[in-house]
Amino acid sequence: MRRPDNYARWVLGVMVGINFLNYLDRYILPVVATKIQAEFHLDDTAIGALGTAFLLVYAVAALPFGIWADRGVRRTVVGVGVTIWSLATLLTGL
Repeated sequence: MRRPDNYARWVLGVMVGINFLNYLDRYILPVVATKIQAEFHLDDTAIGALGTAFLLVYAVAALPFGIWADRGVRRTVVGVGVTIWSLATLLTGL
């Protein structure tokens, strides 16, 4: 078996980092939900709708991105996906 070269290790590290940030972004809402509720005077239904909206967007985006990843250049798919996700996260903070 061939040993992985440095580039393969670097790619693996980048992908692990992207996946870590993805999970961090996914699980941040439950951590800060009580503070968001207090700040914006939201009831439990409204804060639950935030989680539902996140999951719906995530689920709807997964299908076209999955098809695109299967048929397209994966490097481009990952780059575009990370860019869109980063912009969405940035705009959420505004």
